Amino acid sequence: LLAAVTSATGIVFYILEYDDALEFILIGRALDMIRIMRFFQIFRDVVRRSADVMPALRGPIILVLTTMHVFVYLGMALWGGAVQVGKHFGEITYLYDLNNFNSYAEGAVTMFQVLVVNDWHAIAEVFLFADRCSHPVIVNAFFVLANLIGVSIMLNVLTAFFVETFVTKLDDAQSGQAESTTTVQKDRDFTIMATDKPVRRVQSNPSIEEEDKAGKRENEAP
Repeated sequence: LLAAVTSATGIVFYILEYDDALEFILIGRALDMIRIMRFFQIFRDVVRRSADVMPALRGPIILVLTTMHVFVYLGMALWGGAVQVGKHFGEITYLYDLNNFNSYAEGAVTMFQVLVVNDWHAIAEVFLFADRCSHPVIVNAFFVLANLIGVSIMLNVLTAFFVETFVTKLDDAQSGQAESTTTVQKDRDFTIMATDKPVRRVQSNPSIEEEDKAGKRENEAP
């Protein structure tokens, strides 16, 4: 539904000759590819296993967020209000002075970009023009330490937990399916063995039956 609405919006914008019409159409087609993926077993398995894995990632995710929270407050203590947006236009990468620690929200965005390794060296360059604590040793030490702890350690721990739990869930599912198949096969083999045995009928001997009847009549006689 979202893909159809986005594509329809792009078509309407194209008719009205808006400049962003093509972008809406392309986004709608990209969203439609997600719907097509549900027809493939491998993609359904990946989504289902990922949903099973997510509860086990609560601890590592909280650890990563806590690390980011600590660095945000450390950055606010060093450069809170020290970066003037637009003051050093032309000396730093355009609009990168929006990445600062003037508030918690701006600091969280800044640290998120550092954690995803989005030009962290260009972000660090902004703080070389801060009103205080702008010495390269302080700036480089902060961002190198944030990159080392947040990316090289915490994100790798999160990735390792995800991969390990995903593989474990997948192995458990395959083992359970194999055991179920083995049990069904054993039951089938047992049924076949039980039904393949020939059944013998024991025929009665007429002479024995006549002797039994004669004995019963003699006993009944007075």
